[in-house]
Amino acid sequence: MEFHAKGIAIRIFAEGEGIVNFDGKASESGQKEFLRNHSGFIGIGVNSNEVIGKHAIVTTGSLERIAKSGDSYQVPVVEIRQKVSSDCMRHEIFKDSMPPMELNASPEDYLPKLLAHTGVLLRGMMRPKNKSITLKRKSPFMITDLVQLDDDLAVPYVEVHSKEGDKTSKVDETGTKIDESTDANFFKKETIGLHRLSGKAYIDLSELQMVVADTKFGRPCILEEWITDFQQALKDLYNVDATEVGYYKVKRSMHNIGEKMVKLPDSFVTEMVKELIRNMQQVFITRAGAYLKVTKVEISSASPIDPFSDMNDWHTIDDQILDDLAIKTDSIYIRIPDEQAQAYNDEYKKAHEAQKEANARNKKK
Repeated sequence: MEFHAKGIAIRIFAEGEGIVNFDGKASESGQKEFLRNHSGFIGIGVNSNEVIGKHAIVTTGSLERIAKSGDSYQVPVVEIRQKVSSDCMRHEIFKDSMPPMELNASPEDYLPKLLAHTGVLLRGMMRPKNKSITLKRKSPFMITDLVQLDDDLAVPYVEVHSKEGDKTSKVDETGTKIDESTDANFFKKETIGLHRLSGKAYIDLSELQMVVADTKFGRPCILEEWITDFQQALKDLYNVDATEVGYYKVKRSMHNIGEKMVKLPDSFVTEMVKELIRNMQQVFITRAGAYLKVTKVEISSASPIDPFSDMNDWHTIDDQILDDLAIKTDSIYIRIPDEQAQAYNDEYKKAHEAQKEANARNKKK
């Protein structure tokens, strides 16, 4: 099965029991107030010993009339649905890949090999101030929150739990106990029964295929002098040796100032997409008394009008489809002849230096 596209649209379906993604303290108080006022959620108070999950707030399409201070007006009726955040999903999808902190902890000589890792090429990265240049790669992979389906009838509720703790006693001079306390306490925690969720993802094939090695527009993934080592790392790690190096620009760009890039072959792009889809299929999140697992992944060539339309040709991923998958990238980039790109680059540098000198003169005035 061959996809000739700018991007791959993905639909993810999952099921779980209990809460695997709890809300942080920073946003918890505001969400608690909204849950009490708008959802009829039973059991949520204002105390810090209450732990709640993450929720999506959606409208039902209907309105209700509210009277306040003598005025009457209509407001949308909302529903609260369980969700697992995109950050949580992204962490689980890439948890077997290279940890991001490894880039910051590695010596410079080792960076070309690390930056050739599929975990970096898919997930993206940022490494501040290498030779006064910040290395960065925007992730070509987007994923939304997984939200409870609108036809799922599971309802969250709050349970009371206890936590054991050490007992301490105070005694007077005669050895008689005068006070006794314990660190044991009660707390409330939200939970939910078996429920189903869904979310969307997108892989930008054009951005996945190109590795920027140019500081001109402030987005280098590698430095230009590392290109040879980067290509060798790709060959050593993944047996990739059909890369192209040149100056590229966006097809519809008004200027001809190209960025030096390494273009990865479609065969390697295909392998990275397969790796990413397998990681999504294998997501299984567990916490004490709770789990979430991905049950189905669907892919489609992304329509330019609506990438996630039901009218698209969706394919449910199985081993056969994944093995037969082949991708031909409909890139947004075109290559500029080296001589032409260099001439424009020289003009760009002269204009940039002239602007810097003008700015310096203005500061002196």
